[in-house]
Amino acid sequence: MLTLKPITRVLNVQLRTLTPLHIGTGNILMKDIDFVAEGKQTRRLDVDRILTELWDESLSRRAAPPRPAELLENVPRAEWDQFTAYLAQGIVRASTSGSQLQEQIKTADFKPYIPGSSVKGALRTALGWSGWPDAIQQQLNPQSDFKPRDKFAGQTLEDRLFRPAARGGDAPNKDLLRALQIGDLRVSKFENGYLICNVQVASRAKYDSPIEIEAVSQETVFRGQWTLHESLFSEDAASLGLGTRKAWLDDLVARINQHSSAQLEWLKRDFAVKELRGSKEQVAFCDNLLGQINKLSSNACVLRVGWGAGWDNKTFSSRLNTPPASDPDIFERDVIQRYKLYRGKGTRTPGDPFPSTRRVIVQARGNDLQITGMFGWVLVKLTPVER
Repeated sequence: MLTLKPITRVLNVQLRTLTPLHIGTGNILMKDIDFVAEGKQTRRLDVDRILTELWDESLSRRAAPPRPAELLENVPRAEWDQFTAYLAQGIVRASTSGSQLQEQIKTADFKPYIPGSSVKGALRTALGWSGWPDAIQQQLNPQSDFKPRDKFAGQTLEDRLFRPAARGGDAPNKDLLRALQIGDLRVSKFENGYLICNVQVASRAKYDSPIEIEAVSQETVFRGQWTLHESLFSEDAASLGLGTRKAWLDDLVARINQHSSAQLEWLKRDFAVKELRGSKEQVAFCDNLLGQINKLSSNACVLRVGWGAGWDNKTFSSRLNTPPASDPDIFERDVIQRYKLYRGKGTRTPGDPFPSTRRVIVQARGNDLQITGMFGWVLVKLTPVER
């Protein structure tokens, strides 16, 4: 049995949201059951307390038992705070009872946190993208590199990127990110609270698929720790085959910024051709963030985390979308068509931009909508723990 002397490097992590952040629970909150609208705010109800203190057995015999919001109507408005979990800025657009709101993940006391798995997924994409030229070198063979099942389509590529010495069932034990333990990040500054964001899918000249999202506001600060297990790169662990990938984690901050800069350039081009109000402001936001990245210290990086970041933030995107000269149709034929990725209503012409839509935050401006932001951009600072 292999016994390794533990060698670890611990990093204190501070993460500050630059735009609203949504990491969902999969639960749907419903108006008049879980929340009520008050002016320009949303009151999230403490349903357990309402039912415990305001429910009467006689109510259960009614043909239509009252909803929590109806029970609260019997309480003086000055006392509503004791039946409130928190207030959020903004309201859902629909005024009907039962209108839906996508829930943000929280602790039991309604404070936001960021699961380590969400951050690790974002880091994985950034590292895979930055390591692609060395590990893949665009020498793609669709028949062997792309799996037939959608769920595992990129598994062979991930093996080449993150598990160079893996064989079959031992792949999880020989994965590069086994060396990086990422804990949950807990909120340390939550002055701006939650937001209710109206979200739509923006194509070039129109919107579609409106939904309501509960999100953490910008300028929210989270803290936690990451641990790098350097013993997995030692000679004693040579069988894991991770030595050739150690530089990826040594240069983690720079690689994340490289990926984020590329993403921002893609977004600039995308928003520049959109014919929707607010598109120019999003181009300016991307330019501003690119400028910030260029001025960051060596221990800071900009990353995109969570829901709403789009297909190109959860795949190797432009690495696939820039096919080798020997087979210029590989992306269209063996990625988009093979896995039926295009689900648009119109006809797609090979070579059209992909993806052609973005989830964006919108607000009503008169009779029109205006794009007011994107989700998930955060600033991360890493500080080594002295030993």
